[in-house]
Parts: sequence; C-alpha cells; structure tokens
Amino acid sequence: MEDLTEGSLDERQTSAILTAISAKGPSAEEIAGCAAVLCRKKTPVPIQGNLTDIVGTGGDGIGSFNISSLAALVAASCGVPIAKHGNRAVSSKSGSADFYEALGIKIDIPAEKTAEIIQKTGFGFLFAPVYHSAMRFAAPVRKLLGVKTIMNLVGPLSNPAGAQYQMLGVYEKSLLRPVAEASKMLGARRVMVVVSRDGMDEISCAAVTDVVEIGEDGVFREYTIDPADFGIRDCPISDLLGGDSRENASLALDALQGRGRQGIVEAVALNAAATLYISGCAPTFKEGYARAKAAMADGSVLKKIDEVREASCA
Repeated sequence: MEDLTEGSLDERQTSAILTAISAKGPSAEEIAGCAAVLCRKKTPVPIQGNLTDIVGTGGDGIGSFNISSLAALVAASCGVPIAKHGNRAVSSKSGSADFYEALGIKIDIPAEKTAEIIQKTGFGFLFAPVYHSAMRFAAPVRKLLGVKTIMNLVGPLSNPAGAQYQMLGVYEKSLLRPVAEASKMLGARRVMVVVSRDGMDEISCAAVTDVVEIGEDGVFREYTIDPADFGIRDCPISDLLGGDSRENASLALDALQGRGRQGIVEAVALNAAATLYISGCAPTFKEGYARAKAAMADGSVLKKIDEVREASCA
C-alpha cells in the first residue's frame, strides 16, 4: 500500500496486487493496514466532535438510487453531525459526489471550509480526491478493472474528519465481520456493517439485511433487519433502481415532496434510522426510523439540503 500510494508501482503491478487480494478475500488486518496507510497521508479536516459517516463500499452491481447519500442528509436533519466521505462513480452511473453535485452542493471544497460547513449546518461532504491525493495512482487501474477490489473497502474506512461512528455497507456477507473488525482497529467507537440479501451494500426495504454491529464496549452483535418489522411489505427492488446523477437528484426531491417511489422513501428511512441509532442520537432503531420518516415528510430534509447548498456555495 505504501508503494501504491507513492506511485512506485506501474499499472500492471497495481492491477496484479489488487486482483490477487480480491481473489483470496482480504482479512481485517489487511483492510485496516491499507486504510491506516491512506489515513496517514490524508489531508485532515480540522474539526472535533462526535461525527458520523454513512457510506457503502459500492460494487454491488445493482445500479440502485443513491440511498446512503440521501440518508446522510436525513440523519443530519435529525441532528446527527455528518461527515460524509465519498467520490464520483467508478462502476455505477452516480456516485455520492455526482449526486450531491446534481443537488447543487459544491463538492470540491478545502478542508478548512468543510469544517466550517459541518459546524454551521451539521453536514459536510468530503470529496475523496481533495483529501486523498495519494489515491490518484490507483484510480486509473480501478476504473480499468471495473471490478471490486480492496480499495472499495479501504475508502470508507479512511474518513478525513476521523468520524468515529460509522454505518458501512458492503457488497457480500463474508465481508461483514472483517470490515467491522478493521473499523474498530482504526479507532471507531461504534460501527454497523450491513449487506442485504438482495445484494445491496445498504439496508434494503425489499429483503432482509444481515448486520454486524460493534458497540463502544467492543462486543460484536450479529442480527438481521427485516422490513416487515417496520410494516414494510411488497417493496420490489425495482423501486430502488436509479439512473444518472440528475435522475437520482430528481428521484430524491420527489421522495421528499410526497410524490416519489415508496421504496426509495422506505429504504432511505431505514438507512437513516441506522445512522441515528449507531450515532447514539436515537436509543433504538425503531425510534430512529420514526424520526427519519417524520423529517422526510415535514420538509426538514429539504430545508437541510438548502442550508448545505447555500453554505457550500458561499
């Protein structure tokens, strides 16, 4: 990882290393070790406090709407201080950066201003290329490969603001525990790692989701989240499919104005609920879900988007 982030490897060598690690399946130690190298070389966001990140590894291949990106704004509107780390799309049509940009939020902002925006609005987007310049050596190879690699796992664990509360989505069940362990090794206080049984790297409203959670006491908990427990039934996965960033921004605004797909509303609420719960802002998942649904219905999230847009463009 040191050689990769210093540009000491050519594209052939980089491709071989990433492919080999992916083929065998990365261990928690390998994931944490690679993320630690990236963290040492990052441009840090100068901010203190209990920050939360909600991010997926990508690579699920489903082409879903930007669920976690909107859920982050919902959580922020409910009072969770969010430092959302993300990038442009690699293999999908719309990454978190593309989505926020389509909402009018400026993304390429220096660290000092990002800290100010978080303090002012409770939400900040941390555009990975601004903070992780060392990753520029891996980016061309990742795009060329077009498949999942350990870099999908390392990015979400390298938050430039040092968010200690993390809601992480992965693309396969075998990664739940290694990613959770790696997150704790890197200093996270509470972490939830999820993958749905319909293949999404987030909590789905169309299928049961498997979860590994580690609390501040270091105890692992494994359980499932069933949409039926929240009164959600007959939610087809087709409801969760998205398009490019402009289409997804339009879908988001529709969902927040009561005329969108119910599946998007429910999936976003479930993921926002997890964020509220893991951050400690809601004592239970069900209370987090109720608060998220209320914020989406009463205009709080639309107001938060306007606040963040204005602050980022000032």
